[in-house]
Amino acid sequence: MHQLQLIGIKTNLESFVTTTLMEQMLNRHQLHLFLWVSKQWGYGNSESTQTFPIKFTNSVIGIYGSKRAINYEYTFAATSITNTNFFMSTRNSEGSSRVIACNWLAIGQ
Repeated sequence: MHQLQLIGIKTNLESFVTTTLMEQMLNRHQLHLFLWVSKQWGYGNSESTQTFPIKFTNSVIGIYGSKRAINYEYTFAATSITNTNFFMSTRNSEGSSRVIACNWLAIGQ
């Protein structure tokens, strides 16, 4: 049972990573860089601190996110980024926040 759950999680995360790559329209050189750097991913509720599963050795290059509930008009933001965690938030056009489940992908060294 646990193996099936892990396969489902891995498939969802691979889909998220592929979508993120396609949205960013990475060229061949950028793709090689993406494959070379350290990557971590996860999901959680916005308006909270997210801890990386493994501390990045040097620094975080960027964090990309998407909402799991697509019917909300909120944007994802990562702030207070360190090599161990970051604060994940969502805001609408008026600047109001709302707790929304989000996926995230962190790239670092």
